[in-house]
Amino acid sequence: MEILLTIVAGVIVFFLGQMLQQFILEPIKEFRKQRADAIYYVVRFRDLTDSSLVWDADEKNYVKQMRAALIYSIELIPYYSLLSSLKIFGLPDRSKVHRAAEKIGMLANIVNTKSGAVIPRDLILAEEIGELLGAKAALTSQSQ
Repeated sequence: MEILLTIVAGVIVFFLGQMLQQFILEPIKEFRKQRADAIYYVVRFRDLTDSSLVWDADEKNYVKQMRAALIYSIELIPYYSLLSSLKIFGLPDRSKVHRAAEKIGMLANIVNTKSGAVIPRDLILAEEIGELLGAKAALTSQSQ
């Protein structure tokens, strides 16, 4: 009887572990990837404003999709509000992610226009995106 209970307990623990991994940890991993891509975009935006480089066509297409991918990635995480309030996984508040996604959309419009004119307001917008996503340290080291 003990052997049977051990096997059943092992199967239950394995099943619960797989559920935790598939429904919580994998979506968090995907969100972190999208957040890292958004932070990279902001840093690249700042770097390109300081040089004569331009966005290539693939990057422009990716930037168009970045806003939706960021929002979609938080929608995949069940109980996002609870998990972000626990601060265990380092998730920003849902409202911050949505504001960052809106601002990414604004910067994407700048990237996709033919005029390369960037004004200081655009750089401030880029810094705000980084702060909302938790990358203030990366952005301040870039500006120094």
